[in-house]
Formats: sequence, C-alpha cells, structure tokens
Amino acid sequence: MASVRNPVTRPHQSQGDVTLTVYLDDFSWEFHGMGEGTHLGRMTTYTSSDLLDAQGRMHGAATAANGDKLFWVIPGTSGWHLEFAGGTGRFQNASGGQNTVYESEHVTVYDPELNALVTTWSQKAEGQITY
Repeated sequence: MASVRNPVTRPHQSQGDVTLTVYLDDFSWEFHGMGEGTHLGRMTTYTSSDLLDAQGRMHGAATAANGDKLFWVIPGTSGWHLEFAGGTGRFQNASGGQNTVYESEHVTVYDPELNALVTTWSQKAEGQITY
C-alpha cells in the first residue's frame, strides 16, 4: 500500500489539449491545459510567466479531479521533459517526471481583443511518478 511513508513508483501517462497565450503589450504569457492523467483523472494544468524562477525554470501545477495538486518544473529550455516536484494531498512528496510528445501541429492565431498570440496543440506524455 502506497503512502507518504511508503511511496511507490508507477508508470504515468497523460494526454490533453494545450493553449499558450502571449500578450503582446508586455510579452507575458499563460499556459493552460486540460486532459486526462493516469493518477490525476480529469485534470487541468497551469503556469505563467510569473512562475519562472531565477534560473529560468518554468514551474506549474496540475490539478487532479479530486483537487489534489501535482507540482512540476521544466528544468531546462526544452518543454519536452518535466519533473514532478511534490504537491498537495497524495502528491505531497511526489517525484519522477515525464517526456512530452506533440500529437498535433501548433496552430497560432492573433486575438485582437487580447492583443495576443494564441497557440494551441494536443500532446501526450509518458514517464514515472513516485508517491
């Protein structure tokens, strides 16, 4: 039985649709995703330009169907790999990571009301999670 005192490593998969919005007034950005994850169920994920650390790493969170959060960080310049970095509820001490594979072409449109470039795509990811 897995617990905070007895974590178990398991395969992890996710898939979903992503929207990246870049605001041209100040070049800030937001990243939103919706999809399904092996240990998350129906999930949403979020990060923004406000969540970059001093080393340029992007931090974010995926919110599981039950409200638990799984925190993640992209350690380098590649958005293809991310590492799990704890969370809330059952993901309190989560670790592991996943690699992303893009399933569709990126489509970018200009939104004049937001004065922003909006890019959408679909992706899948596979890796391992320990919790």
